[in-house]
Amino acid sequence: MEAPRALGAFPYRRVVIVCPWCPRRRGCYDTERLIARLGPVASLEDVLAALVRCRWPAPWHVRRPGKYFAIV
Repeated sequence: MEAPRALGAFPYRRVVIVCPWCPRRRGCYDTERLIARLGPVASLEDVLAALVRCRWPAPWHVRRPGKYFAIV
């Protein structure tokens, strides 16, 4: 099965988002309500950007400079 590109093609009733870095940050959203809010042609990246307010919004494979630092 090919991964859906738009919210209208998402095959499940719920969208679950889990942050790999913040252990308690997770959310479960109804797909029909998201379609009503964002539209059926919204990409899944747009849905993620609309729902997540992360302290570290850098791309998944890049660590932001200054996120971790040493005090000398």
